[in-house]
Amino acid sequence: MENNSRYLEACGAGEQSGLYYTCVNSYLTASELAYIVANSESRILITSVAKLDVAREVLKECPKVELCIVADGGGESERIVGLQQATAGLPKTPIRRVHRRRHAIFVGHDRPAERHTADPERYLELIEKWGVTHSPLVPTSGCYWGDKTSRIP
Repeated sequence: MENNSRYLEACGAGEQSGLYYTCVNSYLTASELAYIVANSESRILITSVAKLDVAREVLKECPKVELCIVADGGGESERIVGLQQATAGLPKTPIRRVHRRRHAIFVGHDRPAERHTADPERYLELIEKWGVTHSPLVPTSGCYWGDKTSRIP
């Protein structure tokens, strides 16, 4: 699934429910993704309408995957279902753990070769303003800030 709000919801649901989940690059081919899915012993694959063709190919190569959930669309078989169908019968009110309130900033992109062009001062300003406690970032040995390239020690 590409980077979008449904992707974040799927990751959050996996984390909050205590599941093991594996996030993968949305540009993988069907055979590359099938290798990861099979070796991670995944039983559920969550995808989007945009990536459904790849998911169908993966399901052919991975018979242990019991269910494929299309987060932003409908289902087409017993094995490929829409989010509404997959969550039918579950409580509509989320069950939340009691913990300190967390805030998060997500900065992402789908293009592995694309350089970040975020303004670091603005990023730190937003962290301070909103009291951000969590922010997933891509570790890198070099980063691009506007017109300057710098190395991170």
